[in-house]
Amino acid sequence: MVKRSIFGMQFFVATLCASLISHHGVAEDISTSAKSAVLMDANTAQILYEKESDLLIPPASMSKMMTMYLVFKALKNGDIKLSDNFVVSENAWKQEGSRMFIQVGDSVSVENLLRGAIIQSGNDACVALAEGVAGSEEAFVNNMNKEAKRIGLTNSTFMNPTGLPHENHRMSVKDLALLGRQLVFEFPEYYKIYSEKEFTWNKIKQGNRNPLLYYFNGADGIKTGHTEEAGYGLVGSAKRDNMRLISVVSGLQSDKDRRLESVKVLGYGFANFETVDFNQQTKLADVPVFYGEKEKISVGLKSDLSVLVNKAERDGITAKINYTSPLKAPIKKGDVVGKIMVTVPQQNNPITSEIIAQEDVKSVGFGGRIWKNIQYFLFGSDTNQQEDAEK
Repeated sequence: MVKRSIFGMQFFVATLCASLISHHGVAEDISTSAKSAVLMDANTAQILYEKESDLLIPPASMSKMMTMYLVFKALKNGDIKLSDNFVVSENAWKQEGSRMFIQVGDSVSVENLLRGAIIQSGNDACVALAEGVAGSEEAFVNNMNKEAKRIGLTNSTFMNPTGLPHENHRMSVKDLALLGRQLVFEFPEYYKIYSEKEFTWNKIKQGNRNPLLYYFNGADGIKTGHTEEAGYGLVGSAKRDNMRLISVVSGLQSDKDRRLESVKVLGYGFANFETVDFNQQTKLADVPVFYGEKEKISVGLKSDLSVLVNKAERDGITAKINYTSPLKAPIKKGDVVGKIMVTVPQQNNPITSEIIAQEDVKSVGFGGRIWKNIQYFLFGSDTNQQEDAEK
């Protein structure tokens, strides 16, 4: 096997990184007064910062994200529609804590109940949705626990759809971040409700309790939580350019503290990390072809690839393309011909993606094959199994 640098690939990676580098300084590491906290890159689910991230905590209203997950799923599956009306039971009406102020016997649309649960954090709205979707609150809670296991929430147990205090109602901040990520990517058409700043029902206007919507650039969700037992918590999500981060802080002393700590954690992420995009249309390299009418073929990514890097370590990114030697014609545009492996400092495993031919290459005729064989016998093959690119 021959191994060498490809100048075209080297130029591609260097240009791509240079176009995305921010020119402000890199912040120091952080600490937080939160009892537990986590910062996650939404695109890759990579943890960028954590403090007691697997600790079981009372999540309070942050666990309403799981209630919304099940309602969003029912909408997506066609089991219910936004225009469907649910009749408010006495059980829903009598819920304690934050409320939408629906009344017993009211017929309320799913769309309005969603806004009451998300924007106003209404416990009454959550129970009305639970009963409407599953037939009873108990059946809905059973589904919450089943669905949590299915999507990989390993430290979550739900006892109600509201987050009201119960000794067995527990989550971890890592699970909360993972759940937030699911909401963002699985249900973008409904997730956008989290960014709405106010909602009026029964002539009572209530503002969204998420302070990040007012204080942090790019914030569009997700959910606050507070009980005497849990303290103040917040699941936040913000998107700037091509990077989305999800933060969770819990166990704080005041609404101001959860705002400041969330801003600190998210700010650390955007100051210290960046997403490098490998574009599908970009030519990665020209690779030799045997038995083809062309001696080389351009290759590129099968699909767009995003890589999260620490800005302080961006110079250490390396990339390699691997393919079976030799590539033999005929080759059609779009054929998978190998893989690219991107290695990022401080990450154990390379990030891999398939590479494809970006053009057609027809095979030569019988006479051409004979001539190619003579060339190979006299001069050897110029085809390489592995080609490196290093910024």
